Amino acid sequence: MTVDVVSAEQGGAGAHLEKMGAVARVASGLSHDVADLLDEAASAIHLALISEQPSTQLAEAAATLQRAGLIARQLEALGRSGPAHVAPCRLADVLEEVLPLLRRLAGSAIDVQLLEIDRAAWVEAGSGQLEQVLFHLTVNARDAMPGGGIIGIRVRQRTLEAPHAHRYGILAPGSWCILDVSDTGVGMGEEVLSRLFEPFFTTKSPGLGSGLGLATVYGVARQLGGQVTVSSAPQEGATVGLWLPATEPTSPTEAERPATDDAVLVVDDDDWVRSVTVRALKRAGYGVLEAGSADEALDLLRDVAGGCIRAVLTDIAMPGMTGGELASRIRAAHPTVRMVFMTGRGAAAAAEVAGPADGVLLKPFSRAELLAAIQAA
Repeated sequence: MTVDVVSAEQGGAGAHLEKMGAVARVASGLSHDVADLLDEAASAIHLALISEQPSTQLAEAAATLQRAGLIARQLEALGRSGPAHVAPCRLADVLEEVLPLLRRLAGSAIDVQLLEIDRAAWVEAGSGQLEQVLFHLTVNARDAMPGGGIIGIRVRQRTLEAPHAHRYGILAPGSWCILDVSDTGVGMGEEVLSRLFEPFFTTKSPGLGSGLGLATVYGVARQLGGQVTVSSAPQEGATVGLWLPATEPTSPTEAERPATDDAVLVVDDDDWVRSVTVRALKRAGYGVLEAGSADEALDLLRDVAGGCIRAVLTDIAMPGMTGGELASRIRAAHPTVRMVFMTGRGAAAAAEVAGPADGVLLKPFSRAELLAAIQAA
């Protein structure tokens, strides 16, 4: 009898090669995704430059760049060692915020339909996590329908009186909120279903997928105390369900928010970001002032509105005085004003700001994330 012996050095080398292969697949898939998005944004900007009415093309470019930003946030989330901050959010609000992007992502040959939306479904989720889930599930559904089809999205609630077993786990009794994404595509067989949530597993051609999409969905579900269910068969489409424990909102909903004389001051040197943020806050019922620089913000607080500003939402990186320096000045003169920071440079940039933050928004952020940060401040 002969025995094959593999040395620790050989085993270590094999594991290293396997890791490097996985990294290469991730890099290839993500670089392909980002390159496509940047090409699409560049085309939209070019059309805007030669168009008599450029607003539509610019809106498309902004939406495309927002999707690229979400990919960057996915990479940051993969490297994050600590748990994400969670807060109550309504699933319907998150879905409605990203629905235009989902439809663009799906393409003109695919009809994205809202089949059932329960606006009473609230869950505890972290910043951007649900948007990531929706984007990944939409991409998977789209790729399963190369000739076109229908993506159906449902937001519903269900109360389980007894444990409910499914392919990937057992759902405990209790109240659950479910986000279902279904497609009319090619479906999946047993072999694919058995490996569906393995990191780096993909049925797509090399360079066309990182194999992280459904693994990320599964990871988000587990982080939030939930699970993922899948129903599929070859040529019968698929339905992926994100099940999360139901919760109650800890603050009034947008429509129920009491009137207040307190205002929010938005400070950002980027005119487009500032105007979009101001419009979102105004639609939610807030009084809003805006400033294009830290000096302008200080002038407003000193001369006009120091007594009625509830919170200051400021970018961190600005020419002249930074957001951190602005926060120090505001805290000294107006200690009750809450400070919420915005940054496109990741969580590390916010951690470098002097003094405690009452909230941090990572660009690009959704309307739901914006309102949650201001309400929590």
